[in-house]
Amino acid sequence: WTAPPRPKGTIYHFLLPAEGMAAFDKDKVIKQLAPESVKRIKEWRKEFCMPFNKKDAERLEQLSDAVDRLLAQVVRERVLATQETSDRIPVWGEPPNAKKADLLVRDQEEVAAMLKDGSSAYRRLKLAMDAWCALWFWPIEKAELLPDRATWLAQMELILMGQINSERAPMQGDLFDALTETTEAGPARAQTMPSESQMPVQARCDRLKRLQNLSDALRDRRARYHQACGLADVDAVLAEDASLRAAQHVANRLRFHHWSLRFAEVFAVGGGFDVNLGNPPWVKLEWTDTGLLSDFEPALEIRRQSLSSVSEIRSRLLEDPRVLAAYRDESEGTLGVKAYLSAGHNYSLLSGVQANLYKCFITRSLSNLNDSGVAAFLHPEGVYDDMQGGGLRSFVYPRLLCHYQFINELRLFAEIHHLVKFSVNLYRARGTEIGFTHASNLFHPSTLAASMVHDGLGLVPGIKDESNDWELRGHRHRLLRIGRSDLEVFAAAFEERGL
Repeated sequence: WTAPPRPKGTIYHFLLPAEGMAAFDKDKVIKQLAPESVKRIKEWRKEFCMPFNKKDAERLEQLSDAVDRLLAQVVRERVLATQETSDRIPVWGEPPNAKKADLLVRDQEEVAAMLKDGSSAYRRLKLAMDAWCALWFWPIEKAELLPDRATWLAQMELILMGQINSERAPMQGDLFDALTETTEAGPARAQTMPSESQMPVQARCDRLKRLQNLSDALRDRRARYHQACGLADVDAVLAEDASLRAAQHVANRLRFHHWSLRFAEVFAVGGGFDVNLGNPPWVKLEWTDTGLLSDFEPALEIRRQSLSSVSEIRSRLLEDPRVLAAYRDESEGTLGVKAYLSAGHNYSLLSGVQANLYKCFITRSLSNLNDSGVAAFLHPEGVYDDMQGGGLRSFVYPRLLCHYQFINELRLFAEIHHLVKFSVNLYRARGTEIGFTHASNLFHPSTLAASMVHDGLGLVPGIKDESNDWELRGHRHRLLRIGRSDLEVFAAAFEERGL
């Protein structure tokens, strides 16, 4: 597999600084708790975010070229490993698969671990991406470890371009030994039946032969990879760099997820996912410390407190090292997420929109689909009625296939208010013309199911039935077809600037 050429002069965004990184200096309480660290972070950001000169821009382009080479290697290895370790499970009535010997679960786990070893392309890219993400959530007490511009570029060159002349090269031949190693008591790790000792002799021989072939193929690819991408042992790099170790600690705690890396073969070979389904979190990104502090002082939540009382309680609680550590972790996480999601180059469609995690899920999921993919989500109606959300709607509407609006009067979701509106939404990956099926004032999914098979005869039921209960009967004419002209009418009534 060969990556398509990257447009000339472009640079991957995870190599670049951003004004929102470590944005803790805007919080009054954090300023009071750690004035020196906040000052240092502010000075660091000013230097780190200075415009690049021509020489540095060329270095960043070279780093982006290195990313392309490493990502291509990740794809090749994952495609090969997936093809060679995926066992075909026959459906009832089909003959068993006789072409390949079945592998043990342990075999597949060992191959998966090898793809992420310390010198692999995957591990190197993940460290670089994790280091960039960590700058948004950097621990306040470790402000002195933030990398300056020159250090950052040097770190990225070491990780992504590697050191060709290294004394210690990984032993690819160890792969086969690790995969086939057993003890007298049996396999080195518990695994799904049948175990190796229970396999017929011929099956064991076929399994070992299959693993040997995979080992040889990966060894050849790794040899070519080291010539093209250099060599950088991530564990050795981390051992020598305190700044990168701090970044790795943040990454381990927050578990950053890089779609384009974790599912590299899905995007490279298939163009993305076929289906995305979910009920994303309905969480507004707001930082209010009373919620955290009430865990240690319940009176903050139970009784209404004046601002001066809250300030006094906060000062007293933060004298406890446990409370202070929890406060810092929570503030770093929440403020970091808010700054990251508000940055235009991360989620450009959400610029100016009230931050809520489900909106991030929508844009991310639709971007992850292949050309024929579909996504279905249950989420609030804020996408459609946010006065500042015109940009997001211009992205969503051409992709919207179905929009079914519910009111929570029957408490389908017991934890939210009975008047809250939410909707089931079906999206396609691409679209130019606006046209979707719509139903509103639904109280139960059975109404929607009944409407889809209704013959269209008779009066359309209202909101309530003759017994003054919420109407659950379906009718074909409850399903409306909405197009651009209809949305223009809605926009004229509710918005000042069109769709």
